[in-house]
Amino acid sequence: MLKIRNPWGEKEWTGGGSDKDTAFWNKISNTDKKILGLTEKNDGLFFMFWEDFLEFFQIINICKVNDNANYYYE
Repeated sequence: MLKIRNPWGEKEWTGGGSDKDTAFWNKISNTDKKILGLTEKNDGLFFMFWEDFLEFFQIINICKVNDNANYYYE
């Protein structure tokens, strides 16, 4: 299982492991859902099974996001 963030902040995976996969998430305790940061909204954060990730992604970019940083754009 992977937790992925869409950098545009919207559009999410809707297959296995997604917010909409109630069969999977009903097996997970509320405490664990909170620890994992599961949110049931279109916020760009989603979970995906490893097998699906390998099938649908060929190229990825990995970056570290610092939520406490001050960004300046000109």
